[in-house]
Amino acid sequence: CADAVDTKALTITDSPTADAGVAAETCENLSYTVTDAAVTNNASILWTHDGDGTITPGTETTLSPEYNPVATDAGTVVTLTLTVGGNGSCADAVDTKALTITDSPTADAGAAAETCENAAYTVMDAAVTNSAGILWTHDGNGSIVNATTLNPVYTPAPTDAGNIVTLTLTVTGNGSCADAVDTKALTITDSPT
Repeated sequence: CADAVDTKALTITDSPTADAGVAAETCENLSYTVTDAAVTNNASILWTHDGDGTITPGTETTLSPEYNPVATDAGTVVTLTLTVGGNGSCADAVDTKALTITDSPTADAGAAAETCENAAYTVMDAAVTNSAGILWTHDGNGSIVNATTLNPVYTPAPTDAGNIVTLTLTVTGNGSCADAVDTKALTITDSPT
């Protein structure tokens, strides 16, 4: 008898790859969109996270998901996980991106105050949080010293008398966080004559 022969076609499927991109940062009050992810040989894409925020619906199956942090994410690192479904019998590919959520700054210039035109005024009730730096400015004709501290000193000019000078506290945010601003109204009283 002659030999019997048969063949079988075996398809070799390329395995998927996942690259979630490099670590990133966003402020607690700013959404973050992934812009550097890449995949190959994929049947599907799905992003998940371990934060308290959300991924914008509809973006979790794209290369550009948008993560929306919430206040409880502040000061933490949220892990965004990219899972790429393989074709055929190929296993999924997984990669992660660390997203640092930066606390946003706060500024409190303190309560309105008063000083005499011939007396310097020292701010004693200002407060800031999550600051990369602070700066006080004013709209008066006088001068300010220690403008990068919580206790600046404003010295009125004679032309400030009878007016309200606005002292503005600007707190520089860390990372991608915007600055925080607050003002203090300083009434300059005429000195007696």
